[in-house]
Amino acid sequence: MVKKIDEVTQKQIAAFLPHAIAKALQSYQDFVAIELEFDSAKKSKSKSFSDHHGACKAAISHLELLLKMAEWAHLTDENAQKGSDEGLARILSQAKSHISHHKDKAKNT
Repeated sequence: MVKKIDEVTQKQIAAFLPHAIAKALQSYQDFVAIELEFDSAKKSKSKSFSDHHGACKAAISHLELLLKMAEWAHLTDENAQKGSDEGLARILSQAKSHISHHKDKAKNT
């Protein structure tokens, strides 16, 4: 029996996504923690601030896309926990938490 391309693709993406999500999440956390340095000769504080927050928004969008792909590939928190993949469940939970936190902050500004 020949497998459908979607099934094969789902399995390939499912194998790749945990590492991709973990890496994107760690990159986001590292970047958010960076202290902004202001060089008055090159950029204003507001420009540096705006650039930093724009990059954070892009990182959150990237995480959202990876989570949508995880859902498509059936890598949900529930499936990860059933399969005893605590690492994946933790990564998915952290990514969702960061996205939720970002959206909450955006609503309140």
